[in-house]
Amino acid sequence: MKKIHYISLFVLLITFIGCSEDFLERKDLYRQLDENFYSNPEQISQALTAAYTKLTNNAGANNYNLVLSIMSDDRLGGGGINDLVPHDADEFTNSAEDTWNELWGTQYEGIFRTNMIINRFDQAEYDNEQDRNRDLGEAYFLRGYFYYRLAVLFGTVPVITDPSPVNLPRATPEEIFAQIGSDLKMAIELMPNIPWDHPDNNQAERNGHATKWAAEGIMARAFLFYTGFYGQTTMPLVDGGSITSAEVIGWLQDCIQNSGHALLNDPRNLWTYTADLVAPEYSYVADNGLLFAGDGNEEIVFAIKYASYSDWNYPGRTAYSNQAILYQGLRISSPDVMSGCLPFGDGWGFAPVNPYLWDSFEPGDVRQQGSILSLVDGLPEEQSIADAYVLGGEMGDPMYQETGYWSKKGLPTVVLQGLNIRGYYYVLYEGNQSMQHWNMQDDPILRYADVLLMAAELLGPGAGDVHLNAVRSRAGLGNASATLENIKRERRHELCFEGLRYHDLLRWGDADAAFAEASGFTVYTAGVPEDSPYTNHYNPERKFLKIPESQIRLSDGVLVQDPGWQ
Repeated sequence: MKKIHYISLFVLLITFIGCSEDFLERKDLYRQLDENFYSNPEQISQALTAAYTKLTNNAGANNYNLVLSIMSDDRLGGGGINDLVPHDADEFTNSAEDTWNELWGTQYEGIFRTNMIINRFDQAEYDNEQDRNRDLGEAYFLRGYFYYRLAVLFGTVPVITDPSPVNLPRATPEEIFAQIGSDLKMAIELMPNIPWDHPDNNQAERNGHATKWAAEGIMARAFLFYTGFYGQTTMPLVDGGSITSAEVIGWLQDCIQNSGHALLNDPRNLWTYTADLVAPEYSYVADNGLLFAGDGNEEIVFAIKYASYSDWNYPGRTAYSNQAILYQGLRISSPDVMSGCLPFGDGWGFAPVNPYLWDSFEPGDVRQQGSILSLVDGLPEEQSIADAYVLGGEMGDPMYQETGYWSKKGLPTVVLQGLNIRGYYYVLYEGNQSMQHWNMQDDPILRYADVLLMAAELLGPGAGDVHLNAVRSRAGLGNASATLENIKRERRHELCFEGLRYHDLLRWGDADAAFAEASGFTVYTAGVPEDSPYTNHYNPERKFLKIPESQIRLSDGVLVQDPGWQ
């Protein structure tokens, strides 16, 4: 609504300057815009764009996927000694009353914007019925997805479906997932059956928009979490009905058979370090014949888009770049060290990788080295980087909880441009010439590989084998039966660092055992090994993040804190 507010103030100012005294008798222009703005496809498109922007964050520390990735057993907090946000996520503590206020607030800002669209949509006049249904379906998808984010981040939260100011208590799990299921079901039913690769699906214009296929996949994710974590067999709907496993399987099969999405030939080609500009400086890319498939490729069912307009000097513009990539960058500052670490760039050093994850891959799995940068195993392709990198970082605030393992999926990609080191996306699109702004790669939310693995899990051994083995074969592995144990291992390795591991552990009931095994290795602070092995601080009483205390106070006691945080 900010854009509308600015427009209304401008109109108000011009009218005041140029009109006579009868101005005072005119109708409130802000209210007039609020009531009439959602009247045509162009205005609905603008409102949807405003809603999509709330999927991004101004700081990587409050990036949805990154926070959940740190909360899992596969990553640590890292960063500087004084970076409290990743430490809180890793240790299940809360150092400040409002640590997660931005993460909470952006979801509700997105919900408010989608509520405005949905509640005003009947006044929009469309010439094309398919476009009308598509746009309304996107609004329902976004609202359902924002509520899903809140449900898995904070547990139970207030459910608000009207843009009017309200002060509501936390909903029950049944109520919040009924809203999620109902919104996603509406999205599935409204959005068109246009395959990803169909000529009518204009990628130049529609890239980054949600589709029916995205709604089907997120529906499956919500269903698996709700039924698994809360011990149910179906997921409720607002009207009193329910969603069954058979329906979810049908939606996943629809996505598999009709969406046009497919697996890339090599999972490593999903990540920017395999770009053609990188190969001359990184033998691993050339030696393995890798080539980045680009953002918005056939495997990406839904992703958050970024652009080249990021700038600290304008409120909100920081979120135009992918700040989560900056926050995961190697904690280095010397140009000499950076040139030795090509193609991986510098940043704040969040979320180092647990070495036990590296050790858990099957022999021959290309995703081990394809997903993880190891600076401690003496791999020939990484040796020059390991030789250049300074353990512990060089900044005034030294590196904390370092392991020597990093996520290749999340590291900035940089290249040589003449004699200068520049971000890969800056070389392509220019923008802000700063390492804090030049990371523009997509943030994948749903990949086709995840769709296949969810289908395999729901179908089980036999019927699910074909989907599981499509993912395994691509990784260089042999066939396996779609047992739950095999699914668990495959999801961990295929989807590592993509914000899914923690909630997989919760819904499977595996969190206690997994975190118990995720301790006992050496970590470094400022390049010095700590005296005692790393101990994971998972707290089963704090499965969800603490609701910001400012939100509790603003509710005047209506909103109650989770018992584990009281």
